[in-house]
Amino acid sequence: MDSVKNKLAGMRWLFIKPGKFFDDVVRNGSYWDGFVFMALLAFIVGYGAVIGDPTLSADMVLADGANVSLVIFVGLLVITSIWGLFAALIGMKMRPRIAVALTLKEAIFRCLRVVLFSIAPLALLFFHGPLLLGIALLGVLVLSVIGVSKALSIKLIPALILQALTCGSIVGGAALAVDSFFKDPEIQARRSHSYPANKLVGKPAPDILIQPTGGTPFKLSELKGKNVVIIDFWATWCPPCRFGLPMVSEVASKYKDKGVVFYAIGDGSVNQEKLYLEQRKIDAIPASSNADGFAAFMVQAIPETIVIDKQGIIKSVHIGLSKNEKEELTSEIEAALAAN
Repeated sequence: MDSVKNKLAGMRWLFIKPGKFFDDVVRNGSYWDGFVFMALLAFIVGYGAVIGDPTLSADMVLADGANVSLVIFVGLLVITSIWGLFAALIGMKMRPRIAVALTLKEAIFRCLRVVLFSIAPLALLFFHGPLLLGIALLGVLVLSVIGVSKALSIKLIPALILQALTCGSIVGGAALAVDSFFKDPEIQARRSHSYPANKLVGKPAPDILIQPTGGTPFKLSELKGKNVVIIDFWATWCPPCRFGLPMVSEVASKYKDKGVVFYAIGDGSVNQEKLYLEQRKIDAIPASSNADGFAAFMVQAIPETIVIDKQGIIKSVHIGLSKNEKEELTSEIEAALAAN
């Protein structure tokens, strides 16, 4: 009990003098402090993103806030762990020139404590635009350079070089890996069958019941011969859905006068989802479907976007967001229109 009290007492510096708290953790702190800091930040950003959303009811705020906070916390944990490992390894390579009297284990532990705090502002990137993106990245750079300097007992210039090398190693390596992932035909072939829903491509669409908000329910087959149909399974609490839905809407809207209809099928309250779409000017028909509808399209991960041609054949299935989401959807919709 005394140990917990001491830890909580040490956390007071986070609110009273954040600079002192940061310095204490870098030099003498524990991982417990770092995890609490990240959890607190994830909680504030996660619930801050949904509390001010007038489209969500109180019960949805609780559920969505918890989901978003968990996503942010896990994301920060993964990023900081990788960042700390790279920084420590590169720092050890620089040791002969900067005279760091640390073992590899000590360097890794110190750098991990640094990144628990210096990378934390990236949580802002989940819900905000270019301005806060720049502020968050600047904060990450400044905090991490200062933190690495203190953790490894080196001057700011070598710390800046170390930070640049670390950033370059991770970002460059990730960019190459992602580029290879999207270009390698073997990987693409495996990826295309990684979710059961991908096996629906080329087959007749399941005849699910669709309930538009404020409208009359109908069977999907009733649109056969009339419309190219885009269905997006999504949720208000899902960050990729928040990013992806406007892109799908933008592409679908261009073909609206050619008979393309776009249904956004959520897993929550359709009235609140309708308000969400209206306030964000997302041109989609809010709708719902029962559990059988989600099961029929084998929805295991969201967002899941489906393009169905006028003959009722599934032309494509998108799970998550691809590197060229809008371009791929455009070509698939045009192919679906040309096939009828």
